[in-house]
Amino acid sequence: MLGLPLIPTAEIRTDAKAVFLPIHAMKDVRLNEKLGAMLKAGTPVLVTDGLVARLPRELASGKNLLTLKVNGKPSGLLSLTREDLKPIRDRLLAPLGVRFNAPNKVALYLIGDHWAVIENFNDEPVAAVLEFAEEVHASGSLILPTDGRAEFSSTGGTIEFPQITPRTLVVLRYQRCCRDRGGWPVTASAPATVVCAAGPANRRRRCRTAE
Repeated sequence: MLGLPLIPTAEIRTDAKAVFLPIHAMKDVRLNEKLGAMLKAGTPVLVTDGLVARLPRELASGKNLLTLKVNGKPSGLLSLTREDLKPIRDRLLAPLGVRFNAPNKVALYLIGDHWAVIENFNDEPVAAVLEFAEEVHASGSLILPTDGRAEFSSTGGTIEFPQITPRTLVVLRYQRCCRDRGGWPVTASAPATVVCAAGPANRRRRCRTAE
């Protein structure tokens, strides 16, 4: 819910583009070796304060190492502000060619090369911005629950969500505009605003594009 698209794994992979390691990483007997290799390669690595306290000094002071201050209370992470999360998101998402700006308790899931999911866990509407390093064309694909609502505009590589209703998940399909697959345009179209909402009769989502 911190806006980091994490994929849990049972092993530490040094070929990952960005990494998050909690205290449980101490179970890997080769932790220091793997962490050292990643930091030397310039991989951004986020670790908890509990883990960094147990690392050798040369690793704990690595310039590519970021520390998430849990202070023994994981629930306290939900109190982090958008400003607190921004430098963490910027560093970890940079290798993926993505930026994400949203309040806390807004999740980001990246699925393959063409799907992005944003989920608002808050009890109030939120605004969010998803930016890609390349120009993209985006369209709404699904929204849950059926009475949820999400508006977004797509211009260049930036997708802006002026409002996502509380407890709402929205699925986007995006295509890099430099490619021509499945009928997507090679060049960017004019800025468009897309409104996704549930259909009252058949309870399917409806997406309307206003040029």
